Amino acid sequence: MTTLTKENQTLLVKELSNALIKFSQEKLSPVLANKVATLAVENVDFTNSALAHKGINWYAKDLLKRINY
Repeated sequence: MTTLTKENQTLLVKELSNALIKFSQEKLSPVLANKVATLAVENVDFTNSALAHKGINWYAKDLLKRINY
């Protein structure tokens, strides 16, 4: 698994959190979105090239399908 710098990880969590809020049509609170994003970023496989090509928005939509919000 590729490791991120703390700065890049923080930025990625923020972007994913914002996308989760947006695609949940603001049904997800900022606090919950941040928790989900933090856990997701800690567990994502950065060596998966398919995931890298999909992007943050796709990943946020996929996460929302998996959680009960």
